[in-house]
Amino acid sequence: MQTVDLDFGIHHQTWALARMLQDYELTDRYVATTFWKNGREKGFLLEIDHNKKADKSLYIVFFQSRNSDNIVVESWEGKRCYGEAAGTPEWREETFGKERSEKAYKLRDYIDHADLKAAIGTITNYADDFQKERAA
Repeated sequence: MQTVDLDFGIHHQTWALARMLQDYELTDRYVATTFWKNGREKGFLLEIDHNKKADKSLYIVFFQSRNSDNIVVESWEGKRCYGEAAGTPEWREETFGKERSEKAYKLRDYIDHADLKAAIGTITNYADDFQKERAA
């Protein structure tokens, strides 16, 4: 029996994706990484520095789907929040309202767990789009 789970219940493909992302520069701004948990879904939350003009940050979460081996990538923009509170579904719902939170849930990208390059592409596209919007 395992006494301590040093992987924090995060699937090995999600860890592999996080390690691969270390080689990518998602933005010229600050990026914070924290643990993400939504029931059985466990992964990582990336917070990309806020758009000063619009006072918002980009949040990207990635984790293994609770119903399959797929990697799930979800993103949303919102007001800057420091620390792990930004990673909770409760914070997202409180900040954006239930309707907007449900919309983000429905817009999740499901990517085959063996195609980590596609997951990286999805994450970098979200970051690039946010960067372009911020520059405009």
